[in-house]
Amino acid sequence: MAAHETLEDAFVLHRIPYRDTSLLVDFLGRSSGRVRAVARGARQIRSRQRSNLQPFQPLLVSFAGRGELQTLRQAEPAGAALQLQSARLFSGMYLNELLVRLLPYFQSCPDLYDHYRLALQQMHDGMAIEQVLRAFEYRLLAELGYGLDLHHEADSGAAIVAGQRYHFRAQQGLVAAGETSESADDPVYQGADILAIREFDLGSPAVARSAKQLFRAALQVHLGSRPLHSRRLFPGARQR
Repeated sequence: MAAHETLEDAFVLHRIPYRDTSLLVDFLGRSSGRVRAVARGARQIRSRQRSNLQPFQPLLVSFAGRGELQTLRQAEPAGAALQLQSARLFSGMYLNELLVRLLPYFQSCPDLYDHYRLALQQMHDGMAIEQVLRAFEYRLLAELGYGLDLHHEADSGAAIVAGQRYHFRAQQGLVAAGETSESADDPVYQGADILAIREFDLGSPAVARSAKQLFRAALQVHLGSRPLHSRRLFPGARQR
């Protein structure tokens, strides 16, 4: 991978100590996509990068290197940090973990970067968390090439209708349900709820529950069996 010499917009997704004084940081860059870089000396008290390399802080960054692991050359604040607290903080961490788990390295994704920044801003501004998270999950699936079709049945191509019931099938999508009752292993989605989800009209608790269940099932196909830490580290918070 060639060096990235120019400054680009970025956010820190994850950081861990690296060797004695450095940090290993996963970034979401608007041009570069997900980048893992060593921030040399960033754990030293006098390091200027120490306070800059925080989640939800808009940054301008540059990298150098030819391998998968880059070296951070520069990191400057590009605006005020987005202050998230309580459930909004946990939800922001959930978005970060999704990106770390699902994004390949160096896949340019400017639209996804913009969706991510918008989601953080919306949570900072007080928008309903469920609305923000479901919209981001839907866009993330689409950006990764796993878009969920909420307009048509996967097998027949027939339009989703309010009076029908549907199952979600991994690697396929929504298929018409028979007369069997709903089970935890094979939930049924009401057509009217899917139509509301399609418009991100999540005001009804039933629709919000269905949206959460549906998008979680669609994401789980690609996340695999390893659980998300952001769902289990905060037992006092509502799981996202």
